[in-house]
Amino acid sequence: MKKRLMSVIAAAAVMTCGSPLLTNAGYKIVMTEQDHTDYTKLDFLSDDNMDVYIYTGANPPSIDGKESYSRPAKFEKKLSDRIYFNVNDEATDVADTLDKIKLLLKDFVPENGDRLTAGWTGNNYSPDIELEYYIMPVKDNVEYDKPLEITVNDARKIKEILEKDGFAADLVFTTDVCVPNGGSVSLKSYMLNTPHGLTSEEKQEINAEAQVEINKLMEDNGISVEDKVAYNYVTFYPDDDTIFEDMLEVSKLLYANFDNINAMTAMDQSNRTSIGGIDLSNAVDGDSNCDEQMDMADVVFIMQALANPNKYQLSEQGNFNADLDGNGITVGDAQAIQNKLLGID
Repeated sequence: MKKRLMSVIAAAAVMTCGSPLLTNAGYKIVMTEQDHTDYTKLDFLSDDNMDVYIYTGANPPSIDGKESYSRPAKFEKKLSDRIYFNVNDEATDVADTLDKIKLLLKDFVPENGDRLTAGWTGNNYSPDIELEYYIMPVKDNVEYDKPLEITVNDARKIKEILEKDGFAADLVFTTDVCVPNGGSVSLKSYMLNTPHGLTSEEKQEINAEAQVEINKLMEDNGISVEDKVAYNYVTFYPDDDTIFEDMLEVSKLLYANFDNINAMTAMDQSNRTSIGGIDLSNAVDGDSNCDEQMDMADVVFIMQALANPNKYQLSEQGNFNADLDGNGITVGDAQAIQNKLLGID
């Protein structure tokens, strides 16, 4: 079978893959191309729940009178995967619709999470985005706050349930959900996260010990910074000739050597959530090149992408369409598509 697939590839023309979305899905770009030029992701501040970007472009605005201390920042708070959709019963109010959605999915146990929950988008989206409801996986353990993924297999099953008897339409599977926020990051002030339940004196003693360790770390790395420790935070007062890059190195060192330290951030609140991703309603199984049909060209495109990923890349939509077993794109998906075309189970 593999030999047959490779012979098809040898005779194939170059193909490209688009990613058609529902016309009313309105993908909301969180960070523009210019943003990615002007802002740099701070890996030491980012985690599973949020990506933090700091302004490193030309002519940075002054926030606290010294550009090397603080910079504008962008925060992308990551949420669990979602499936957005509309319902066809316009006469039903929101509360009744949410109850119906929960009833439809009450016995569905996602691969990631304990259950599915439903929500109403309300006024949280731009006017051109007309998707009213969403579902997402959740865990009942309140201490678990990491984003949860909806697997390819679960997405297909959820689509089948929601579209049964024409209940839902316009399904969009969003795998990169985030709430964008503006704000700033200060590279001179750091919170010291002392354990709960300690007295003020105990916390101050811990902070004093941290000061000694921080002083030694700065000295060992040749960084000339006068530091002062207050009740529960550390503030640096750099020399006049200290530049932004110096302060950035200080932050990296602190995060690499101390587990209980957090840079001071100011984040604007936002209720807008990104929408985009995979058109579930119009997805065609096996359609790797997104031409709205499954044929031998899809087999070819998968094999090209596997053999030369720098030249041939499946879109997010194409990946979803072609991943027939939910285990990522492999030669097995190409073989499965070819078997379907040949009528072989």
